[in-house]
Amino acid sequence: MAQGKSGRIVIQIDSTLKNELYVELAKRQLTMKEWFIENAKQFIEQGHQNLLWEGGKITSQKQRK
Repeated sequence: MAQGKSGRIVIQIDSTLKNELYVELAKRQLTMKEWFIENAKQFIEQGHQNLLWEGGKITSQKQRK
């Protein structure tokens, strides 16, 4: 997938999923942007939390497998 230098993220998803997502976001009074940013931050934080101390060096769980 191409990665440009702008702040935009463009994805194509199934229209049914898109509609269901917008319904749930409306129930929570969230915009897609607000929801995405919050979930992106949590995703990144979880990745940092998965770091483990092993044998004198820090490794991720992916590297251990």
